[in-house]
Formats: sequence, structure tokens, C-alpha cells
Amino acid sequence: MKRILSMVAAIGLFVALPLFAYAEDAPRECLTGGAAVEKLTHRFVVKLYAVGNPEKPQESATSGSGELVRNVNGTVRILTNAHVVGSARHVWVHFDGELFSQKVQVLGVDPLIDLALLEAPKPLPLSVEPIAFSAEPVVIGDCLYAVGYPDGNKSITPGVVASLVAPAFVGVRRGLYFSHIAPISPGSSGGAVVRFSNSGALEFLGINTIVGVQSSVDEVNKIVKTTVSNFGFALHARVIRRAMEVLERTRLAEHGYMGLGLDDAADMNPFIFEAIANRSYPPNRPGIVVTDVVPESPAAGAGILAGDMIRSFEVYVNERWLALLVENATRLAEEVFFSVPPGTSVRVSTERGEQTFVREFSLSSYPSR
Repeated sequence: MKRILSMVAAIGLFVALPLFAYAEDAPRECLTGGAAVEKLTHRFVVKLYAVGNPEKPQESATSGSGELVRNVNGTVRILTNAHVVGSARHVWVHFDGELFSQKVQVLGVDPLIDLALLEAPKPLPLSVEPIAFSAEPVVIGDCLYAVGYPDGNKSITPGVVASLVAPAFVGVRRGLYFSHIAPISPGSSGGAVVRFSNSGALEFLGINTIVGVQSSVDEVNKIVKTTVSNFGFALHARVIRRAMEVLERTRLAEHGYMGLGLDDAADMNPFIFEAIANRSYPPNRPGIVVTDVVPESPAAGAGILAGDMIRSFEVYVNERWLALLVENATRLAEEVFFSVPPGTSVRVSTERGEQTFVREFSLSSYPSR
């Protein structure tokens, strides 16, 4: 479990959501929708069992949740958190209503985003139906449900989307997550976040990955007390789909690393913009601002500085330069993270005051957490 900020714990939940018609009967109230979700959980939710050390199973046994989805080719897969499966090659999954668990292979893991891709049992139980990925992105205020097996017991909690990105303390990958207010807890690893679509079908929004934990100090007894908050952070479905494509090809995902923090000038606090960019706000035109440069990173070695504005970004592929869109900081960072492997040469045009610089450097492998 990880703790960040007023303490934030990494959690893995496993859940699954299927696609079923609810057009007329689909609940429109969050508090009443949980009962409808519960009626379908046997179709898509699995409980997962793993061990951190096969030689000491009693000491390292873990459990979590998983959800059945289809990959881009229509093959059924199971999703969960990477920290739940650890380095295991195989885990056991159990479907509601089935007598025994089934052994499945771990196809790939992406530790940086805490995602694992598992094969599905063959044959699947007849009652099983994978959940469909959401066709539309999440919107602030959307009603949703967090599903999982905290402490081995099924849990379904209602909530709403609070923000489309995670807070700044999550770091440069904050755009990969959205935050929600649905009670979850450490131990709900791999659990899914779902909602009812406009057509009344359940759809998959993401996987819970981080849970907020508040800490306080008891001065009398000299102990630290921790309380799980109602804020959770889930990987966006669009991110999971991209990661699945990578994990279908390789067991361990790698990501290219620049060492840059990016933000859109239009979204920045004007005081922070002026402090970082050393210029008056607003800039002469919109753009992506370098908010942070990690020391000794590829970008730092190329001479990029905090406050620079990125005007173009090119990747050297198949002996030619290809331009990436630089309209949005989150999209650019996500494109580099998933599509530009370590060792790739990039060329970045930046603006610093009245000067323009062109920097060329090669991406390194993304550091582990």
C-alpha cells in the first residue's frame, strides 16, 4: 500500500461490469442503483487469489477483485491491479455461483499505472458476460458505483465523479486518473468503477488505484491515527484500453521518460505562471507550459527549463520525424507515456520569452515508483 499526501494509499480493486439493457428500468438515483448493480455482479465480477511468495503461501496470500472485459480483438480478459498479482505467473479467480476457483495466467503487468492483464478461464461459465468500456468520457457529477472485494467481502458503494484529473501530488501522471467520491478502502484492490449509460446499460469507467487516507497524531498516546477518506482515484477507461494493447504484446510494460511536468497555460494559477515563466500573465498565445524539470533527466540534459512553452513536439520513427499534437498538456504527456518507447529520439521546440529553442534528446526508461 502506498501513502501520498495527507496520506494516500494505493489500492487495487477488481471488479467487472457487463453490458445489459436497462433502458426503461435503469435507476437514475445513485442510492437506488446499487441494488441493480448487485443483481448483475455474478456475470462480471471475480474474486482473485494470489501469493507474493510461492514458497510461503500462508504468509504472503492476498485477495482482490477483477473484472471481465474484451480487448480490441474481442478476446475476453480479466483486469486487476499490478500490486495484487505482484510477480506471480498465475493466480486463481472465482466466479459467484461457481463451486471452485480457476487458475489463470498473468499475461502482463504495468507497475507504473498499477494494472495487470490476466487471461480468462476456458471455458467461461455460461452466466458470464464481460462489461463494455464506456463509450463516452466521464463527466464531473456523473453517478457511479465502486465494486470490489475489500477483505474478501463483496462491496458496492455509490458516488459521483469529483474531478477529471487527480490532484497534483499524484505527479506528472495525474491526467491518467479521475477522482470520485465513493467509499472504498485499502484492500479493495482491482475494483471497478461503473455507471449506467444513457441507454441503461452498465459500462466500465475505470479501476480504483489510489485511496485517500487522512492522518492525525494522538499527542496523549503518541500514536498516528489514519482514517480512510471518501476520495478515490481511478485509472480512466481510455488509459486502460491503451495499456491493454501494450500488455497483449509484452509481459512487462515500459514507458518513455522525459522528466517534464506539463500544464496548459490557460489552466494555471496566474501567480504561479509568472513565477515559473518569469514573464507577465497571460502569455501572448495559449500553449503547454513546462512546470517542472527533473534534475539529470533527458529533458534537463537537453537544456529545457521550467517556464518554457512547448510549441512543437516531434518523434523520430522509421527514419523520419513525426509531429505529435501539442494542443493539450494531458494528451501530449499521455501520448508520450504510451506511444514513445525508451531510446526514441524526440525534438522539442520551446519558447522562452522572445527566444525559440529546438532541443533534441532521447527518452530513457521511466523510473520505478
